[in-house]
Amino acid sequence: MTRVARKGVMISDNNNIGECGSPLRLVKFAIKSLVLWPASVYFETRGKMYKWSEGDGVFYSFSALDCVDAMKDKFPMVHYMNTVPSNGLDLYRGATHVRIFACKE
Repeated sequence: MTRVARKGVMISDNNNIGECGSPLRLVKFAIKSLVLWPASVYFETRGKMYKWSEGDGVFYSFSALDCVDAMKDKFPMVHYMNTVPSNGLDLYRGATHVRIFACKE
């Protein structure tokens, strides 16, 4: 999205770290910090690397916050907000859904 956008981008999506109860959020944060998330997803999905649900169909483990570095590379202004009540002060570990807006001006 940043490759084709000229003025800015906005993404609003799930944050896989913020979903679930507080103890499991800390475990997920540790797994992601240790760069073991792909291995964790591999074992959780039994090698498929995707999940399926009635509402979404096929979906992949994703956090909108994973896109922030790519946004910062092209756009100097990046704004974050949660779109549902958060489970704490830290959006990364507390918000189940986030919106990120990045622009040039």
